[in-house]
Amino acid sequence: MAAAVQEPGDDVQKILLTQGDVSENPTPIPDHVNKEMSPSVMPNAVGQSTGLLEEKLKESLRVDDNESTEYISPIEDPYTRAVKYLERYNVMHIFQQLTASLVFHRPEDPLQFLLDEILKIQKEKEATLAE
Repeated sequence: MAAAVQEPGDDVQKILLTQGDVSENPTPIPDHVNKEMSPSVMPNAVGQSTGLLEEKLKESLRVDDNESTEYISPIEDPYTRAVKYLERYNVMHIFQQLTASLVFHRPEDPLQFLLDEILKIQKEKEATLAE
């Protein structure tokens, strides 16, 4: 939050933006405005006071004791869902293994080589599950 700083004898009001940063405001703000306009009564873009908006928000969020409320889980971020999927099925590990093998062997037909490697991985997985 910006704080106004007026030094005696200055025609320009300085506004403290962050710790140590000061910006000059060419339009001085009269002292009576700073005192009258506290955050609880400052009008917003629609002309309502912030306090009135807070009251309306609290009223809209009020739950009647007789009403049953059920928990609605938040929507999961698509990126997080994708990462969880990749981790669950070890997709990144498989791609890393395939890419390393492809670069190491440098076959004439890379697509066929990758298909053969995938089949080999699938047979190893089935053998492990059968044990």
